[in-house]
Amino acid sequence: RVARDDEPVDLASLTSFLYGDNPRVGAVAFFIGIVRGINNGEQVRELDYEHSEELMEPKLRELAFDAITKFSLAGACVIHFVGPRKPGQLTMVVGVSGESRKNVFPALEWLVDHVKHEAPVWKTEVRESGVYYMVGDREIKETELKRGS
Repeated sequence: RVARDDEPVDLASLTSFLYGDNPRVGAVAFFIGIVRGINNGEQVRELDYEHSEELMEPKLRELAFDAITKFSLAGACVIHFVGPRKPGQLTMVVGVSGESRKNVFPALEWLVDHVKHEAPVWKTEVRESGVYYMVGDREIKETELKRGS
């Protein structure tokens, strides 16, 4: 789901959701992403996540379902924050459940990576030296875009 502002994320509720009274579940794992205060040696002032309102939720559900299928999971969930975020604030919470750590850990990494690269969300990072547009694992400084036009 898409989350905004300081919407609380209750890990106990998410754990119950992922377990779901399934006696085969022996592991639940979470990735909790937060805005880092330093990136590339510079202080980060803010991130801003823009997204496609109509495409984001379906894509997050699709990726969670793909992880469940690919890794034989019992469950998966993805919460991605949008809008402005300050250092220390949540950016993303991803959870998975399955029989053991052997399918849960690889599934968690796979799901986080695919959300980062496939979800229709775009990140702008404001640092001491300027504004950077983050596209997957690439970053483009705003001044470089202006020079190119």
